[in-house]
Amino acid sequence: MSDIRQLKAELRINMMRRRESIPARCRFLASKKLATYACSLICIAPKRAVFSSYRAIKSEICTLPLELVLTNLDASIALPVIVREESYIVFKLWEKGCPLSLNKWDLLEPTESALLALPDVIILPLLAFDNAGGRLGYGGGFYDRGLKLLRSKKSVTAVGLAYEEQEVDVVPQESCDQKLDYILTPIGLRAIKGHRTIQCDFSS
Repeated sequence: MSDIRQLKAELRINMMRRRESIPARCRFLASKKLATYACSLICIAPKRAVFSSYRAIKSEICTLPLELVLTNLDASIALPVIVREESYIVFKLWEKGCPLSLNKWDLLEPTESALLALPDVIILPLLAFDNAGGRLGYGGGFYDRGLKLLRSKKSVTAVGLAYEEQEVDVVPQESCDQKLDYILTPIGLRAIKGHRTIQCDFSS
């Protein structure tokens, strides 16, 4: 194992423990708070954009309240699907009430009949992030490969979804790791460069 991969493995263990230590009620409130920033996400996307979300596992923030507001703002929702043969992900459209199936990793994803999509914004789960756009996932590389493929086809914005407690000084990075463009936490949406909080006025 390389030094960087060893550092990543150690950080995963520590950050999983840190995230698991967040009380369940705080996680619930965080998911509600994130939904209040849906307008900020709309501001960084084209009109009638497709947002790729995910189904939360373990102690990840639940995305359902955010998805509901996004759809009310004329956005479409897609969810990732793991392509087993190629070990990356593609994205399929999903609407509330549509069935989901369990894959071999016990993750919920759209069924085979769901339509493929090319998202404008990808909302990613993570274990840790830093202020340079570094993201630490679970180590499978599915999002990195999927995001690289998608970025080769179109302009796409990557938004990491996290608790503030998941920020670290530096996430060890390899050449295959894809950078985040924004981070969304319960205190707001910030761009990687400049750390500015996105605020939009929809009153007019």
